[in-house]
Amino acid sequence: MRHQQDIGLAAEQRTAITKAIQDFQAKTIELQWRMEAETQKLGEMLSKPVADQAAVLQHLDQVLNVEREVKRAHIGLLVQIKNTLTAEQQARLNAARQ
Repeated sequence: MRHQQDIGLAAEQRTAITKAIQDFQAKTIELQWRMEAETQKLGEMLSKPVADQAAVLQHLDQVLNVEREVKRAHIGLLVQIKNTLTAEQQARLNAARQ
């Protein structure tokens, strides 16, 4: 976090944020592997001379579900970090970003 000194980040806050980031990274690594596998399978389905539209669309839903999980995890991380900061720290961070 670039502005940790600017906002007066406490050691406990830093520890909590670090743990949240580590948990996020562990979760998203698994999701990235799943995304790669599902996307590859979708590509294989589409590379056939005649693609089964229902099967392709069903598999696309699986790919999109993994994407949704990634985005949900990312937003969850951002909320965790935000909730770790005090209102004053959030204001300082917003000012430092501008």
